[in-house]
Amino acid sequence: MEIMLSNGDFRVREQDKLPQIFDPVRRKWVAFGPEEWVRQIFIKWLIEDHQYPPSSISVERTIEVNGQSKRFDIMIADRHARPWMLIECKAMDVRLSEEVLMQLLSYQSVVGSTHLVITNGKECRVATIEKGTAAWVPSLPEYPIV
Repeated sequence: MEIMLSNGDFRVREQDKLPQIFDPVRRKWVAFGPEEWVRQIFIKWLIEDHQYPPSSISVERTIEVNGQSKRFDIMIADRHARPWMLIECKAMDVRLSEEVLMQLLSYQSVVGSTHLVITNGKECRVATIEKGTAAWVPSLPEYPIV
């Protein structure tokens, strides 16, 4: 699936000679690198083009996976604050490989979301978890109303 943005406005600045981008979800300026750029594109796409509520989105939160501290990129909670979708962002020059999926699956084993997304900003792949099995689906699911 290709990512299409309706509006490309982002707040960018330089602080102490380092580029930063404003993250509207975290409500703060963050280092502006290749993976952060993809994260911000994807967040904007979720909110503006797919009407995912900003209040449902968590960005770069720490979780413990097999005794190690890890950070997921994006997690979407359903209306009952339960993990619903977990998203792994990679820089645009990174191939969406099985290794990327395995990284996301290790996070999912802790978070327990029912949808998974891997993206490099140019394309994204979506999977749904049913009865412990992940299956690729053709499109991003609509945000759950109930």
